[in-house]
Amino acid sequence: MTWNVGSVIEEVGKRVSNIPTSLSGTNMTGIVEEAIQTIYTYTGENPGTTGIDIKYNKTIFCLTAADITQAKQDDTDINGTDNGYKIGDFTFRGDNTNSGDGSVLALQYDKYIKCAEKQLKLLGFKIQFGKSNG
Repeated sequence: MTWNVGSVIEEVGKRVSNIPTSLSGTNMTGIVEEAIQTIYTYTGENPGTTGIDIKYNKTIFCLTAADITQAKQDDTDINGTDNGYKIGDFTFRGDNTNSGDGSVLALQYDKYIKCAEKQLKLLGFKIQFGKSNG
């Protein structure tokens, strides 16, 4: 299944709860485009913004979700409001710790950034050879 920027935003919205309203619309599009630029910079391949090949989907998702989670953490830090996330009747707040390793949002960020790093490695990277005159 091919994605476009809107598809990525929709998929992230399904899996990352309580996205701050300050990230809607244009801001979300910018975050997805930054993820696409990261892939281009790393691999030398341009996934584009429409008709994105399936091999890039998880990488773009993980990079975008990491940025969104980081923004949620920043929102909590700046505004003192904790959006947390919900599963059914349970609400998890960013200040809850897990094994003393940090907040739930920090743990989510770590999960998504590790996923993105793994996916980028699987895509491979561009190697350039040049001739040295000397």
